Amino acid sequence: MFFIWFSETYVTDVTQIPLPIDAMISDDKKTFFSGNIYQPGTYFAALTVQDKTGQTDTAYTESVTLTVPHQMVIVFATTDPSDKKIFDPTQVEVSLMPGVPVQFKSEVTVLGGRPILTYRWDFADGSCIGDDITKLPADCTQVNPKHYYFDEKKSFMGQPFIDRRSITPKLTVSANFPSGKTERWEALTGTITFNADPHFVLLNISPDSINGIVPFTVNFMIDSSISKAVDATVTSYDLDYGDGILESNNITYQELINKTFTHTYTKPDTYNPKLTVYVKETNRPFVFFIAAVTAAGAGVAGDDINSFSDGFNLVKEQG
Repeated sequence: MFFIWFSETYVTDVTQIPLPIDAMISDDKKTFFSGNIYQPGTYFAALTVQDKTGQTDTAYTESVTLTVPHQMVIVFATTDPSDKKIFDPTQVEVSLMPGVPVQFKSEVTVLGGRPILTYRWDFADGSCIGDDITKLPADCTQVNPKHYYFDEKKSFMGQPFIDRRSITPKLTVSANFPSGKTERWEALTGTITFNADPHFVLLNISPDSINGIVPFTVNFMIDSSISKAVDATVTSYDLDYGDGILESNNITYQELINKTFTHTYTKPDTYNPKLTVYVKETNRPFVFFIAAVTAAGAGVAGDDINSFSDGFNLVKEQG
């Protein structure tokens, strides 16, 4: 999904506008062309991505300004360097300031007059809140500030980094002209993301059969061709067969993907097995839910059930 948003002058709210008729998306889905925009204003695009589970994530571009005839100031804001938008919160800078440093850069073009410019940054972490700018932290009003996220103080109210987080900082510049005229313009830096180096395991495990008659023996196998471990050292596993039996053992990744788990279900029921894998690099376990297994009583085998009789007549409707 690709949207263009429009921010009117002097207004902090944004309005979604329809894509121009000549807007295009490249064949590789990596380049988006907004098309011709004729209405003056400050624009930015929002890209929303949805995965197979239905979860979404949205990232915003830097702002682009189409000037109006009377406009005397153009504001642009970004990170420095501008292509650095992803930061690892575990890689902190050795300095007197704790936290994750992000360098910001502003470019303000004055088209006429000699205004006094006032800068007000919103780093999107709650550290620049307040009406009196003289009481704000120094970086909130600097031209090209270096801001420290997750500083255990004001950034995100002192909360530590827990999981992936995306934010979109903003710069507001006020221009006060000798004539008494005032202009105020905003610019987004583009979305920045804090994400530690990934340590994860991805496994595709399935039973060789999902229906059978008790005693029903099932082999659970991992498809190694579509499984992977990224910067993760597998140490152990738990396999809950769903019938109260839990199998646990130490194991390496290579042993895991080549192992066949065999289990026999002795009572008729539907079972929901799951595999839990543990790695050295993180305390978070990786849980993989396996397709349900149905063990039927003698003479009845899951999907093979066509009819039964116990004082009833079953009639299949034709058509």
